[in-house]
Amino acid sequence: MEAKRRIGVLFLALLCVVCMALPGLAKTRVVMWIGSQPAGVLPWLEEFEQDFNATHDEIELVVEVYPTVSEMRTKLVVALAGGVAPDIMYESSNVMSEWIANGIALPLDEYIAQSPDIADILPDAIAPLQYKGKTWALPFTLWPVFDLYNLDIYAQSGISLPDTWDELITATRKITKYEADNRVTLSGFRGVAHPIWTFVDVHMAMEQLGQPSIVAEDTQGRLNTTAAQQALTYIKELWQAGGEYISGTRLQDVLNGRAAVQHLGSGINMVSLHGAVEELGINLALRRFVGPTKNTDVVQHNAGTFFVIASTKNPDEAWEALHYFLQPKNLKGYILAHTGVQSVRRSQMNDRDLLALPFARESIALLTPPITTSGPTHAIYSQFRQPVGQILLDAAKGLTPINSSLAEAERLMNQIIAEKMK
Repeated sequence: MEAKRRIGVLFLALLCVVCMALPGLAKTRVVMWIGSQPAGVLPWLEEFEQDFNATHDEIELVVEVYPTVSEMRTKLVVALAGGVAPDIMYESSNVMSEWIANGIALPLDEYIAQSPDIADILPDAIAPLQYKGKTWALPFTLWPVFDLYNLDIYAQSGISLPDTWDELITATRKITKYEADNRVTLSGFRGVAHPIWTFVDVHMAMEQLGQPSIVAEDTQGRLNTTAAQQALTYIKELWQAGGEYISGTRLQDVLNGRAAVQHLGSGINMVSLHGAVEELGINLALRRFVGPTKNTDVVQHNAGTFFVIASTKNPDEAWEALHYFLQPKNLKGYILAHTGVQSVRRSQMNDRDLLALPFARESIALLTPPITTSGPTHAIYSQFRQPVGQILLDAAKGLTPINSSLAEAERLMNQIIAEKMK
């Protein structure tokens, strides 16, 4: 009898252990990949993961951080082939279209329809993530891309701030200074002589003229056009007026008097200048890109987004994790940890804590329509922007004629699109 009682007690103890373990065993694992994050975000991501798991009994969230987005993209292709892809991945909105075209992203409309708070997200940030009537990712942060002006240099030159292409070219010529050996000591306008950014510039200028080089679902581009010729001619003349070509942005040169305007400044990159600006007492302006005529100015943006991988076996749980990240409290915590991005939630654009971040007020002030993406939202954009941009860059530098370059650029763009969109 005693032996039977002991066996019964042991059985009950084991049953209790199993019952206590069942919730953990029943948890559905959701893996989220995110890359290219500043150091301050890493501890916050750990806290977010712990908070999510503590408040969700049925889901175990695992956040994996990668040094760069490019490394993460490469790994995703391998993981998909091996059947071990994550459930959620971070991507920049301006190149999200390729994951959509390849069928790797899952449409989110079913979930969005059940989430009325999505209406709080800035429509301009969602637009690049829509394709063939569906929404394939959701943005959580965004940052403007603009021209950074040294207002002190303009004031010392006695020149008014420009509002049109012609005014900017004229101001740039007047401000640019050279040494006797023709070396530039002060550039009135510093462009970015890089293939990708040259393509972005031509496309944006064509948008301002009302005729973009390509739109989301086009099967052919339009670079051999009058609008393209006007756009590329403007860029060439502006760069020549500035007197030099560099392959990247050097925002620091606007502070040290080396450049009056640096093209393609980014809200993310401005954070590093905050201390120096306060110390030197320099007057800066984050300005929208002037247009061919007044009131055709525009600002570009890019955004951090999350998308759900189409191969996930747990789409509902993946959505729950993604949607939880976008909740105001969590989004605010992420932005405060990052310090260089803005919230996509319109309700948070007046948040005192977020407005106290470096250049946050100036960045948010830029985000009024028209807002365009940094480059076209075409499915094959990431495939053709470099080779086509190189042709446009050579023409902008005066190495090749504009007309023949545009004809060749259009031919190559359409060839790549035809090959990749079969």
